[in-house]
Amino acid sequence: MQSIDFPTLLTIMYVLVDDWYKLHAPRLLKGKVGAMPVFSDSEVITLMLAMDFLSFESETQYLSFMRANYLPLFPKLCDQSQFNRRACFTPSG
Repeated sequence: MQSIDFPTLLTIMYVLVDDWYKLHAPRLLKGKVGAMPVFSDSEVITLMLAMDFLSFESETQYLSFMRANYLPLFPKLCDQSQFNRRACFTPSG
């Protein structure tokens, strides 16, 4: 059995998440106002899922690792504080 490299796994995860998000986001985000973020919700969700595959002491260490090694996959990666706020968002309804 062959394994896939981590960048390929991230890409597959992003495509699946983004397809799901485009299908369900209009219902989940109904009534939400504001500008479209530069770093997409699909990217935030993908990184949150990928965090389960890697063991880091903190979210800050994880994001630093992603920024140092995989920034070409996430060129608009937001800072840790903004990522945390976006990761904790729970739509109402």
